Amino acid sequence: MLRSHASRFALVLAFVTTAAPAFAQETGDEASAQRLFDQGRALLEAGRFAEACSKFAASQQLAPSGGTLLNLADCYEKNGQLASAWAKFREVAARAQRAGRADAEQIAHDRIKRIETKLSLLTIVVPPAADVAGLEIRRDGEISLRAAWGTALPVDGGEHTIVASAPGRRTRTVSARVRPSGDRVTITLAPLEIAPVASSGAADEGEAASTRPRGSTQRTLAWVTGGASLVALGVGGVFGLRAMSKNDEAATLCPASPRCDDPAGVTLTDDARSAATISTIAFVAGGVLAAGAVTLYFTAPSPPERARLGPRWIAGAAPAGWGPAIGRTW
Repeated sequence: MLRSHASRFALVLAFVTTAAPAFAQETGDEASAQRLFDQGRALLEAGRFAEACSKFAASQQLAPSGGTLLNLADCYEKNGQLASAWAKFREVAARAQRAGRADAEQIAHDRIKRIETKLSLLTIVVPPAADVAGLEIRRDGEISLRAAWGTALPVDGGEHTIVASAPGRRTRTVSARVRPSGDRVTITLAPLEIAPVASSGAADEGEAASTRPRGSTQRTLAWVTGGASLVALGVGGVFGLRAMSKNDEAATLCPASPRCDDPAGVTLTDDARSAATISTIAFVAGGVLAAGAVTLYFTAPSPPERARLGPRWIAGAAPAGWGPAIGRTW
């Protein structure tokens, strides 16, 4: 019987490795997929199973086909990844049935039955006391659906990481080591510890920290505004002196007449008026800026006394550790 099954599988595998993979779909980059498939076959024959499986998986992703899927399933089994092989052979059976390939379907079912007796199973148990609102469990980075809790699920042999988290609770992580063939591992979740709430002292420190930058910024702005006011007052003084000088020069050209007929005197008079206007505007702006600088400086928040006393140290409990993964509570 075993020789018969092996012969049938060899015939099917020979077909899918000497031609374009069976049941191929016209999608993806088929040239690249074929190249990866050929590399996978060479690596498989060389006994480099892990590398071969990655090549088949990449080929299947680029251009899904029943032939590639069959080789990937066979590769996973040879590499000791029995749960992955079992899942892929189930896909092969479904695809072969749709394609009318009874030979490939039968081979897939035979391999499924053979692998099922050797599958390793991992169970995650969540007691009612541990099932808090918002509880999320991830196994190897993937979310474990609530319906799967308490169910023994096939897993490949090796290390598996389980992370449990919930709002307001400490996150907990455990590693479960599963043997490649026939192992049974159960992980039971203990209630997650409540995460510590920030104390009022910590809140005060946070408030002081937020106040210090705000007051410091306002005082800095006051100094900048004060500097701008000094510049404006300086400009006002310069143009004020210029207006006085121009006015004196005009007076020498038109000493006593209410109306000056000297063109140069008229020009000097106009220049004096313009300089006086600029001086007035600059003085007003400088005064406004000076008043604003004073207001900003003296209304800036001062840091509380606690902020000036230096850092405070707060002691807290460290998170609880994990126990053994197999058959123990965590």
